[in-house]
Amino acid sequence: NYWTTVEAEMYALAPKALLMASDIYAKKDNYGASLVGLEKLVKNYPNSEQSVEAFSKLALAYEKNFEFSKAAEIFEVLLRKNDKVGEREKIALRLLVLLEGLGEDKKLEKLLSESFIKASVKKDFFERRAYRILSSLEKAQLDGELEKGKFKNATQQAYFSELDSNSKALPLDAALRFARIKGISHRSNNKLDLADQVWMAGLKDYWKSSEKRNPRILEAAARLRLEQSSVWEAVFKGIDFTKNGAKKTEIYAKLENWYAEVVGLKSPPVALEALLKSAKLSIEFSKELELAVGRAPASDKATMTQVSQDLKTKGDMLVQQVAERAKAWKVVTPVVVEAVSIKGTSQSTMASRKLQDHPWGPLTL
Repeated sequence: NYWTTVEAEMYALAPKALLMASDIYAKKDNYGASLVGLEKLVKNYPNSEQSVEAFSKLALAYEKNFEFSKAAEIFEVLLRKNDKVGEREKIALRLLVLLEGLGEDKKLEKLLSESFIKASVKKDFFERRAYRILSSLEKAQLDGELEKGKFKNATQQAYFSELDSNSKALPLDAALRFARIKGISHRSNNKLDLADQVWMAGLKDYWKSSEKRNPRILEAAARLRLEQSSVWEAVFKGIDFTKNGAKKTEIYAKLENWYAEVVGLKSPPVALEALLKSAKLSIEFSKELELAVGRAPASDKATMTQVSQDLKTKGDMLVQQVAERAKAWKVVTPVVVEAVSIKGTSQSTMASRKLQDHPWGPLTL
């Protein structure tokens, strides 16, 4: 009886000792040694009081040690062992994320079909997955991977189709980001009308929303509205001033007001992009007018030269504003770098005019 009691006490103490030793090693960032203790605990004492905690710590230790397959296996065990409300949902979500990252599509599909996986967990997982896919698609689009309405990479195209078929279930900021990409896909296939329809539908959802001031939603909406201006930018570039100066000037004014509206949405990163677009538009128009002066009637030359100089100066002033406002708003983006690289040297009569005289008025966020 004595030895039976001693053995029972030793059996009870051993897992505690192993768990304590593992914690000590983990605090010293010695995850290898920490893993050894945890592995011994779950192997030799799988039904001890410490086993659930050990399995949890073991899974996290495997993740920190970049052994994601092992971590997924442990989370699968934990999902069966841990029935505490709240904790099981966290385990299920973490396992879903790991299986997705490992490309275990069959296991992922099977787990999502299990009745014990709550709808809230599935919704959380889908939203997280949607954000990861969106970031991937946005990067691919910037890298020129979108051509003639499709992504060159089959995986990216499959991701696009997945979000397209589930777009109504997306959170508003994600839906706006996807609408922007979908519109760009139509534009890449020269379907500007379809692109504009998609962008406008997304903006209508934003305008009807009660979450307009949410920073993420606000930025997504501002970026979508700015992307929509590309339709009119294409029209502007397609008009020859010498053949239809009035129309060119009309579209210029329309784009200026468009960019002003985007700035008015008060999303700092996108406002800077809109300011730079306005600057480049004015500089581009200035150059076109300068070239057109030589073919203009003598009576118009002086006026056209002055307008060209004024546009150049306005562009230079706006470029300067991008740099100054980026500093004030503490925003660093590629747009700021581009603005700094553009140097204005115009010395026209507008040089002393303040930016407050610009039709947008003072820009404050």
